[in-house]
Amino acid sequence: MKTKVTLSERLRDLRAERKLTQDDVASATGISSSSISTYESDDTLGIPHFNLVKLADFYGVSLDYLFDKSPIRENVNIEIAELGLDSETLALLKSNKLNNRLLAELMKHPEFKNLLADIEIYVDGNAGILFQALSASINTYREEILHDMPKEKDDIVNRVLEVSKFEEDLYFQNRIQSTLKPILDDLRELHKKDAETSTDVSFSKMFKEKLKDLNCYDEDLANTFILTTCKIHDIPRSALTKEQEDVLKSIMLKSKKYKNAVQSRKNSKKKNHK
Repeated sequence: MKTKVTLSERLRDLRAERKLTQDDVASATGISSSSISTYESDDTLGIPHFNLVKLADFYGVSLDYLFDKSPIRENVNIEIAELGLDSETLALLKSNKLNNRLLAELMKHPEFKNLLADIEIYVDGNAGILFQALSASINTYREEILHDMPKEKDDIVNRVLEVSKFEEDLYFQNRIQSTLKPILDDLRELHKKDAETSTDVSFSKMFKEKLKDLNCYDEDLANTFILTTCKIHDIPRSALTKEQEDVLKSIMLKSKKYKNAVQSRKNSKKKNHK
């Protein structure tokens, strides 16, 4: 995923946000339209400092924001203590070990506050008493229902009541997951056109390289499967009989991913022959 914004991209985005043309910006700043066009398309060009200041003032942002040195647009000084951050958290954010841009997008999502509220309720255990009460109620109902129940039906009724139990951990696991998934889907859609988000290509390349490092990669995918299986389980390839190899290949043939890969190769060969 792309994490840095270039100066040209930032200038384009700021103008697009305001639905302005390059001529509009030129008229407002006194910078020529051709210069505005060049600034927005050439990342290697050095923009004169006085023009950068003009553009920053016009868009109401700091120079640090223009150069993607800060996610904060305005020049503001905020005490770290006011944000509820400690020095360890601040050091982590400054360390570049986290994708701060993605973290910011996650926090700005309209459903994030609900996700955080669910996590807070779970961590603080605020719902624990309610779940205990529900569990106690079910146990009470179980005793009442089973009191006059024929013995042969006890197991069925017991099982129904058992699977109907309200379990706090499972409830919040499902609730948090159901809230988080749409947020992640929205962020994924947001970065769908990112050049660096082409994970299928990059991961495929990385996976092949890893298999080559393990001496497991082969153009024949079924053979790669056998080699990888042997490597993972420390089985000498020579120890397998042909019948055992055929069994492993038959397992591989059940994989939809394998079938798709084979079909993709066939389509690729047909395309190359045309």
